[in-house]
Amino acid sequence: MVAIPTIDRGIVNSIVHSIEGLCDDAEQLVVGSGLAEYWSNAELDVLPEDRVWMLVQRPALSLDMPDVGLRVGAEFQVRDLGEFGRQLESGLTTYSCLTQCIDTVNHYSSHAEFWLEQQPGGVWFCRHGIDLIDVGRAEVEQFT
Repeated sequence: MVAIPTIDRGIVNSIVHSIEGLCDDAEQLVVGSGLAEYWSNAELDVLPEDRVWMLVQRPALSLDMPDVGLRVGAEFQVRDLGEFGRQLESGLTTYSCLTQCIDTVNHYSSHAEFWLEQQPGGVWFCRHGIDLIDVGRAEVEQFT
Protein backbone atom coordinates (compact mmCIF):
# COMPACT_ATOMS: atom_id res chain seq x y z
CA MET A 1 0.00 0.00 0.00
CA VAL A 2 1.32 3.44 -0.97
CA ALA A 3 1.16 6.17 1.68
CA ILE A 4 -0.60 9.36 0.59
CA PRO A 5 1.64 12.43 0.99
CA THR A 6 0.04 14.89 3.41
CA ILE A 7 0.75 18.47 4.43
CA ASP A 8 -0.16 20.47 7.54
CA ARG A 9 -3.31 22.61 7.31
CA GLY A 10 -1.42 25.65 8.69
CA ILE A 11 0.92 25.63 5.69
CA VAL A 12 -2.02 25.20 3.32
CA ASN A 13 -3.79 28.16 4.96
CA SER A 14 -0.86 30.37 3.96
CA ILE A 15 -0.84 29.05 0.41
CA VAL A 16 -4.60 29.56 -0.04
CA HIS A 17 -4.36 33.07 1.44
CA SER A 18 -1.54 33.94 -0.98
CA ILE A 19 -3.52 32.64 -3.95
CA GLU A 20 -6.52 34.70 -2.82
CA GLY A 21 -4.28 37.76 -3.06
CA LEU A 22 -3.29 36.88 -6.62
CA CYS A 23 -6.64 36.20 -8.24
CA ASP A 24 -10.33 36.95 -7.85
CA ASP A 25 -11.52 33.38 -8.26
CA ALA A 26 -9.47 31.57 -5.57
CA GLU A 27 -12.50 29.66 -4.30
CA GLN A 28 -13.06 28.17 -7.76
CA LEU A 29 -9.39 27.17 -7.89
CA VAL A 30 -9.75 25.35 -4.55
CA VAL A 31 -12.81 23.52 -5.92
CA GLY A 32 -11.08 22.72 -9.23
CA SER A 33 -8.03 21.30 -7.46
CA GLY A 34 -10.13 18.73 -5.61
CA LEU A 35 -9.04 20.26 -2.29
CA ALA A 36 -12.47 21.65 -1.34
CA GLU A 37 -13.83 18.41 0.10
CA TYR A 38 -10.84 18.20 2.47
CA TRP A 39 -10.56 21.95 3.07
CA SER A 40 -14.15 22.19 4.27
CA ASN A 41 -13.54 19.56 6.97
CA ALA A 42 -12.04 21.68 9.76
CA GLU A 43 -11.30 18.55 11.80
CA LEU A 44 -8.55 17.50 9.38
CA ASP A 45 -5.12 18.66 10.56
CA VAL A 46 -3.41 17.38 7.41
CA LEU A 47 -4.54 17.51 3.80
CA PRO A 48 -3.55 15.49 0.71
CA GLU A 49 -0.46 17.21 -0.65
CA ASP A 50 -1.18 16.35 -4.29
CA ARG A 51 -4.36 18.47 -4.10
CA VAL A 52 -2.35 21.38 -2.71
CA TRP A 53 0.17 21.07 -5.54
CA MET A 54 -2.72 21.02 -7.99
CA LEU A 55 -4.09 24.18 -6.35
CA VAL A 56 -0.75 25.95 -6.87
CA GLN A 57 -0.72 24.79 -10.49
CA ARG A 58 -4.27 25.95 -11.32
CA PRO A 59 -3.46 29.69 -11.76
CA ALA A 60 -0.57 28.78 -14.06
CA LEU A 61 -2.96 26.89 -16.32
CA SER A 62 -6.20 28.85 -16.08
CA LEU A 63 -4.88 32.39 -15.61
CA ASP A 64 -1.73 32.15 -17.74
CA MET A 65 0.40 32.79 -14.65
CA PRO A 66 3.50 30.60 -15.23
CA ASP A 67 5.37 32.22 -12.31
CA VAL A 68 2.59 31.52 -9.79
CA GLY A 69 4.92 29.58 -7.47
CA LEU A 70 7.24 32.58 -7.21
CA ARG A 71 4.29 34.90 -6.64
CA VAL A 72 2.80 32.69 -3.91
CA GLY A 73 6.18 32.47 -2.16
CA ALA A 74 6.65 36.23 -2.34
CA GLU A 75 3.28 36.83 -0.69
CA PHE A 76 4.22 35.59 2.75
CA GLN A 77 7.01 35.27 5.27
CA VAL A 78 8.27 32.28 7.23
CA ARG A 79 6.03 33.15 10.19
CA ASP A 80 3.00 32.68 7.94
CA LEU A 81 3.68 28.93 7.79
CA GLY A 82 1.86 28.37 11.07
CA GLU A 83 3.57 26.39 13.81
CA PHE A 84 6.28 25.26 11.39
CA GLY A 85 7.13 28.87 10.58
CA ARG A 86 7.24 29.83 14.26
CA GLN A 87 9.69 26.99 14.90
CA LEU A 88 11.89 28.13 12.04
CA GLU A 89 11.88 31.72 13.26
CA SER A 90 13.28 30.60 16.60
CA GLY A 91 16.66 30.00 14.93
CA LEU A 92 19.31 32.60 15.70
CA THR A 93 21.09 32.20 12.36
CA THR A 94 20.16 31.26 8.82
CA TYR A 95 22.05 28.00 9.29
CA SER A 96 20.10 27.12 12.45
CA CYS A 97 16.84 27.96 10.67
CA LEU A 98 17.73 25.63 7.80
CA THR A 99 18.80 22.78 10.08
CA GLN A 100 15.59 23.26 12.09
CA CYS A 101 13.66 22.93 8.82
CA ILE A 102 15.50 19.72 7.91
CA ASP A 103 14.94 18.27 11.38
CA THR A 104 11.22 19.09 11.66
CA VAL A 105 9.75 19.32 8.15
CA ASN A 106 8.38 15.77 8.27
CA HIS A 107 6.09 16.79 11.13
CA TYR A 108 4.37 19.10 8.63
CA SER A 109 4.81 17.40 5.26
CA SER A 110 4.89 13.62 5.37
CA HIS A 111 7.14 13.08 2.35
CA ALA A 112 9.33 16.21 2.33
CA GLU A 113 13.07 15.72 2.05
CA PHE A 114 15.56 18.57 2.53
CA TRP A 115 19.30 18.61 3.16
CA LEU A 116 22.33 20.89 3.12
CA GLU A 117 25.09 20.25 0.62
CA GLN A 118 28.55 21.74 1.11
CA GLN A 119 30.05 23.04 -2.14
CA PRO A 120 33.18 25.07 -2.80
CA GLY A 121 32.19 28.63 -2.06
CA GLY A 122 28.98 27.93 -0.16
CA VAL A 123 26.26 25.67 1.11
CA TRP A 124 23.20 24.67 -0.91
CA PHE A 125 19.81 24.09 0.67
CA CYS A 126 18.42 21.18 -1.35
CA ARG A 127 15.00 19.62 -1.75
CA HIS A 128 13.93 16.36 -3.33
CA GLY A 129 10.54 16.40 -5.01
CA ILE A 130 7.84 13.96 -3.97
CA ASP A 131 7.91 11.18 -6.55
CA LEU A 132 4.29 10.24 -5.83
CA ILE A 133 3.08 13.65 -7.08
CA ASP A 134 3.41 14.69 -10.70
CA VAL A 135 0.94 17.56 -10.93
CA GLY A 136 2.14 21.07 -10.08
CA ARG A 137 5.80 20.08 -9.72
CA ALA A 138 7.19 23.13 -11.57
CA GLU A 139 5.04 25.59 -9.61
CA VAL A 140 5.89 24.01 -6.27
CA GLU A 141 9.61 24.07 -7.14
CA GLN A 142 9.28 27.82 -7.75
CA PHE A 143 7.49 28.23 -4.44
CA THR A 144 10.01 26.23 -2.42
